[in-house]
Order: sequence, then C-alpha cells, then structure tokens
Amino acid sequence: MKVLLASSSEVSIGVLSYLLSEKKIDLKCVVTNPDKATGRGQALLQNKVSKWCEDKKVIVKKVENNSQFIEVVKDFKIDLIITVAYGHILKEELLHLPKYGCINLHYSLLPKYRGAAPVQWAILNGEQTTGVTVFQLNSGMDTGPIYLQQELEIRPDEVTNDLIGRLNHVGVELISKTLDLIATGAKPVPQPSEGASSAPKFGKEDGALNWNLSAIDIYNRYRAIGENPGVYTAYADNKIKINDMRILNTDSLTAGAFQLFNGELTVGTNTSDIAIEKLTPAGRKMMSGIDFINGLTTKESLYFA
Repeated sequence: MKVLLASSSEVSIGVLSYLLSEKKIDLKCVVTNPDKATGRGQALLQNKVSKWCEDKKVIVKKVENNSQFIEVVKDFKIDLIITVAYGHILKEELLHLPKYGCINLHYSLLPKYRGAAPVQWAILNGEQTTGVTVFQLNSGMDTGPIYLQQELEIRPDEVTNDLIGRLNHVGVELISKTLDLIATGAKPVPQPSEGASSAPKFGKEDGALNWNLSAIDIYNRYRAIGENPGVYTAYADNKIKINDMRILNTDSLTAGAFQLFNGELTVGTNTSDIAIEKLTPAGRKMMSGIDFINGLTTKESLYFA
C-alpha cells in the first residue's frame, strides 16, 4: 500500500516511525508545512516533522495549498493519505483521489472534542478519560465515519504533553489495525449523532488565571495549557508566567492573595490554596516561588490580579 502522511506536528513521529518500519507499507513521502521565517533575521526554520524526514532520508513535500497537495498524490500514485495534526482542511477532490481515501488519527473519542485541541480541552474540563479515534476524513471537521477507537484514563496530575505521549502509543496500534481493516475491505461506521462537542485552538489570552475559581479549575487550566500557550497572572501590573503549581490541603487565604506560607509561595482561590513552585516574571528568568516573594520590597497585602 503506497501511503502518504501529512502532518505539521512532532506528535506524528511515532506513526511515521511505524510506517517506515512496516514491510506491508510503502511510505512514499510526507507532506508538511513550508519552512517558517522566525527571529529578527527572519531565517527559514523547518518544523520537526521535516527535520525527522531529513534525518531518516524520507521524501518530504512542503506544500502551500491543496492544488500542490493533489499534484504530490498524483505523482506518487498514493493509495492512502494519513493525516496526524496536519492543521489544514483537505478539499473534496483530494479526499477521493487516493484508492482508499484519507484517514485521520484524532486524540479524543469522537464525536466528543472535534477540533484542534482535544487533549487540552479534555484536561481543562476535568475529564477522567479520553481516547484515540481513527476515522475516514470527509468534508466536515472531524465528522467522518470511524474505523477504531480506544479509551484511555487521564491521570490526576497529567499535563497535556505527557498525555499526548501516551496517546501516541495507542495511536500507532490503532493505525496498524486500521490499515489491516482497510486492506480487507472493511468499512468505517458513522459517528453517533449525540455527544458531539468542539475543541478549538487556544490563544494566549486563554492563559489568564482567575483566582476566584476553584483550585481544581485553576490547576486543570495549568495542566491543559501551561506548556502551550502558557498560563499567567499579574502583580503590580507585571505579567507573570506560572511554570509549576500544585494544590494544597490548606484554605488559609482569600482568592488571589499570596504570601510565604510553610516555606512556599501560597495563593488563595475560591476553595483550597495553591502552591506556586516556579514562575517567570516578564523580562526575567524562571525562578522559584520563594525567590520571587523574597525579592519583593513589601511582604504585606500581596495580591495577584
């Protein structure tokens, strides 16, 4: 089976490694985004998918639109397209061009959490389980019929990148099984009509912490998007990124108030207190919560906005 994988994210590297090693698969090429201009000098920087392909001597095509994508599929006579965190909607013509169509690896139990950030939304909403779905692409947003699904428990303190790492292992297994199903002519099953929800991409503004919420809601936001795009608060009109936190068993402070308590920078919420273990004030390096509070000129009536 002549396969093309399309991705713009390193989360696809597990699937790529499997496809490259699997004898029944002929990984013809990888489609990804063009190199991005970054930094003051606007130097072109390739993404991690492109770098992986370069290291493994896999052909990579950096397409700018669906027309270029179609030409790649035709040139390599592709039987199946697999997309993993590609970030682009495939046009109808492209969906039907390969012999076996197109399948997608999605990190939720569809129809729940359709969209770009299913793992983050599952954690943010306090879900105890999530999963992986392999489905056939259609013209909708993650609405195509399903080949396989597998549920996975979310650990209480797990952050997004750690959970994605575990989901990747499940995803490789499901892709392998799905390729076997496709080879035997098996057909996917339509998604349920009930239980659908969306998982749009997060922006930087979503990282603002509201200390009037419960400790678990604040902690879940940190777990979900603390790594990307990041969570933050403010003190004396200065933005402060929160790099590490945990919920305490105490309830000693009002919402937003903070002080050094039992040797930790402790912040009040609507329920339990939270310990801030690491933070990064704007324009400075990351530091411990203790070093931050020790560096303040005043230690009285301290509040995060």
